[in-house]
Amino acid sequence: MQMFEILVDPVDGSELSLVEIENHQYTDGRIVIKTGFLYSNKTQNLYPIINGVPVLLTFKTKLSLKFIDDYKSILLENEYKNLKLPNLEPMQGEKSIQTTFTEEWGGIR
Repeated sequence: MQMFEILVDPVDGSELSLVEIENHQYTDGRIVIKTGFLYSNKTQNLYPIINGVPVLLTFKTKLSLKFIDDYKSILLENEYKNLKLPNLEPMQGEKSIQTTFTEEWGGIR
């Protein structure tokens, strides 16, 4: 089972669909999705996949907003045009953990 098959929308637990933008194939045949996004047909929430890591945060970040800007041509296609980043308030401590993690891993902005 692939990791992306078991992930669900953190807002309501609905199934997520996968859109692959860029992948990497290793010499042993494994294929890893480097860039793409997951989305829920039910909530219309979109979750970026950046450097192979799904960003399942329920609040907007500079990183997720940059993803939207970088891939707006794909996101404006008819089937994806209603998708949006979730815009809930971070849970207690969640924002500071995300900020610390981002700073420690190279200051991704």
